[in-house]
Amino acid sequence: PDAPGQPPNPAQCFRLQSPRHSKSQPMCLLNMQAVDKQSLPVRNMAIGAVFKIVVTYMLVAIPSVNIKGAAIGTIFVYGIAMVLNMHAVKKYTGTKLEIGLTFVKPTVASLLMGAAAFATYKLAFMALESNNMATVLAVAMGVVVYGVLILTTKAITKEEIGRLPKGDKLVRILDRFIK
Repeated sequence: PDAPGQPPNPAQCFRLQSPRHSKSQPMCLLNMQAVDKQSLPVRNMAIGAVFKIVVTYMLVAIPSVNIKGAAIGTIFVYGIAMVLNMHAVKKYTGTKLEIGLTFVKPTVASLLMGAAAFATYKLAFMALESNNMATVLAVAMGVVVYGVLILTTKAITKEEIGRLPKGDKLVRILDRFIK
């Protein structure tokens, strides 16, 4: 872990990003600015966008996939940009990414979160017959499950949370629940 008050290790630009690759873009831009390569994340996103156009065009033409192909194409944008950005961070900063910490733990937490949210939605909808309430409960369950898993697997530490704005307050709250 980095010292308090210090900028994060470049490898952290990919931590916790499995479910939301788009969040890694600002951190990668900051890391690349530090080594005078700030245009790389923008270029990598443009390369991903070209792939999105191709993938979307091909998939939307398949009747069984149709409009879902656009969503799949969007995943390609961020996935390709993330892989290219990881390569750039490694190349220009010499940072080594820990596969388990960077990808495996957040992915497992994301899958379990999704399963918990899905099960919560189904049960809540059957009990309440309200889509809105079932959705709110499912999202709340997802937040709790993901947060607990990320902290208990040490994919993110309390020290790292403490470096966030108002992180010290969040750590004090977490200390009440997680030792």
